[in-house]
Amino acid sequence: LLAPAPYSLTGSGIKVGIWDGGSVLGTHQELTGRVTRKTTSAAYDDHATHVAGTIAASGAQPAAKGMSPQATINSYDWTSDYSEMPAAGTVSAGDTAGLPLSNHSYGYNAATADMGRYETEAAAVDAVAASLPYYLPFWAAGNEQDVLTAKGGFQSITFNGLAKNVMTIGAVDDAVSGGIRTPANGVIAYFSSLGPCDDGRIKPDVVANGVDVYSSISSGGYDGTYSGTSMATPNALGSTILLEQLYAREFSGQRMRASTIKSLLIHTADDRGNPGPDYTYGWGLVNVKAAADLILAHKASLASPKIIEGTLTNTSKTATHSFTWDGVSPIRATLCWTDPA
Repeated sequence: LLAPAPYSLTGSGIKVGIWDGGSVLGTHQELTGRVTRKTTSAAYDDHATHVAGTIAASGAQPAAKGMSPQATINSYDWTSDYSEMPAAGTVSAGDTAGLPLSNHSYGYNAATADMGRYETEAAAVDAVAASLPYYLPFWAAGNEQDVLTAKGGFQSITFNGLAKNVMTIGAVDDAVSGGIRTPANGVIAYFSSLGPCDDGRIKPDVVANGVDVYSSISSGGYDGTYSGTSMATPNALGSTILLEQLYAREFSGQRMRASTIKSLLIHTADDRGNPGPDYTYGWGLVNVKAAADLILAHKASLASPKIIEGTLTNTSKTATHSFTWDGVSPIRATLCWTDPA
């Protein structure tokens, strides 16, 4: 929907990171010339290449076309992620060399006692993200819904997926059929890990298609049988690349804050499950067209902004924004911030 005018979005000019179990096959016909292998010692990997295709496959085989078919990728393995991410992430609104987004479709096996806890791994990735307020990692929620049967599958997200400063992505069935998007068809996958965090925070943040995703693999071919939050995460990230491209085009190459991206995705998601946010679907099914429309509406009415960014500090503790209400339309605001670990 965002490839034709007036959007004309393909992911061109946006580079993202993939940390995974191995290297993306950059010579795959879907990715040729758009992958930089940063961990040269890592073997080429089916999972990593499948993730990359979902993000950025060119559509050499139309059924495999990625969400942002002209985006570029830096491919890392997961061994040194906490040290590599700070060096790679975007540091400011004008930083076009750093990575504004990254994909992390992996996690740790955990005992049921660890599920839902804000652990050292979540704190570690929060510290990385807090140091880079223009860099947003996307993290798979996990596939452990069936582990906590006594809790109906709830509280089955662990470790990094519980971090505050990442986008945690759950998996649903494909909501698109025959080119028609029907949000009600985006039903939570039986495996997709569910919230909440022990402290009551909403997780996952949003959900995206992660069932039977067709994409590239490291043999140079394709595989249409992959399902998991590992597949839903690049679906969401690949879509978000288009928002990065749109914002840069409309605002002189500037990057959005990570908290701005997060608020856009949450604010415009299609509500699923219980009314309002819940521990199954988070704030709902990603709707990148609605998010793009909000960016364009903001650009068209800067005197009455739709997006407001700011910073609170120990010396500047409050911010006030006024608006005029028509007395009829619903008022809806989404507030997101980057939090200390």
